[in-house]
This record gives sequence, C-alpha cells and structure tokens, in this order.
Amino acid sequence: MISRLKFGEWPELGEFGRSKEFAFLGLLPYWTANIVFYGFGEEVGWRGFALPRLQTGRSALFSALILSLFWAGWHIPLFSLAMGLKGMGLAGVPGWFFFIVTGSVLLAWSILIVSVFHGTLDIAINSPSGPELANVMGALVTIWGLAALVWGGPRNLSSGRRKQEAPDLPAPGEARVL
Repeated sequence: MISRLKFGEWPELGEFGRSKEFAFLGLLPYWTANIVFYGFGEEVGWRGFALPRLQTGRSALFSALILSLFWAGWHIPLFSLAMGLKGMGLAGVPGWFFFIVTGSVLLAWSILIVSVFHGTLDIAINSPSGPELANVMGALVTIWGLAALVWGGPRNLSSGRRKQEAPDLPAPGEARVL
C-alpha cells in the first residue's frame, strides 16, 4: 500500500528474493549465501565483537548509536557497487542513514536474529522487484527500531547485561591463560 501511494505502482512481488546478478545460483542457494555471508559474516563482527566492547562502560543505546556510525561508513562504498543502493540516488541517503541508526538500535539484541534479518534485508534490497520494496522495508525497520526504543527503553536494548564489564586482560608481556 505504501509503495503504491508513493510510487504509483505495486512492487513486482514475483521478483522478490531473486537476483539478476546471481541468477545462476537459484533461489535457495542465493538466500543461504546471503544469510551466511552477509548476515552472519557482518553481524558476528558488528554485534558479536564490536557491540559488547562498546558496551563496556556505556549504555546499550549509546553503544548502538556509536556502532551505527561505523556500520554506515562500512556500507558507503556500496552506493557505487550494489544495484539496490545505486538506485536510491542522493535523495535516499538521509533516509538510508536514519534507517541505519534506528536499525542499529533495533538490532542490538541477538546475533542469530540480526544475521537472518540482515541477510534477508540484503536480498530484498537487491531484488529486481524495484527500489520501492527496499524503501518500504527501510521505512518499516525505522518504525520498528523507534518502537523498540520507546517500548523497551534505552536501558533494555541488550538481551544480557545492561553494560558489559571490562574483560580481564593480561598485563603487557604476560601470557594469557585460557
């Protein structure tokens, strides 16, 4: 409905989840590769490694906001490479950045959920169903991110402890015992 109002046409849902670029893979291998390599490949680093370290002495909200800046910077080169982001144009960049910030807040919970979500979102963005669907999905993620923040509150963004404790690190020159 949003797509119809904004763009004057319905998205081509028959094309959702397909790829012109990797059409030779077939649907199931394409989806699997996206979720494994883009979803888990990125999110283990962002939410599994960086976010817990950012939460050392910081709230989950502030940590997610810091992470969103790095996450956005990581994706900027894709505006010249990925079909879905190329089609956005400069007018779409502020909305995309707001989506990244609210998405970072929403995705501060579980690596499994985040990885599957991230891989699926990449599939939607790069589907030949058109940019309308990607814009609608971006708007929905933004709304969900804001709703999660309002509903759960900034202190409850993390599924575990509210703030991470600093890890016990060996002194310089000492060996770490596992």
